Amino acid sequence: MLTLLFVFTAVALLTGWLVTLELRRERARTGGES
Repeated sequence: MLTLLFVFTAVALLTGWLVTLELRRERARTGGES
């Protein structure tokens, strides 16, 4: 049970980190164009 919670937390953090990177990349791309 505890292992499942740990895995879920790790996946959630990784997903959030990837989404943040993607948003930052998109923001930089649009800012550079305009």
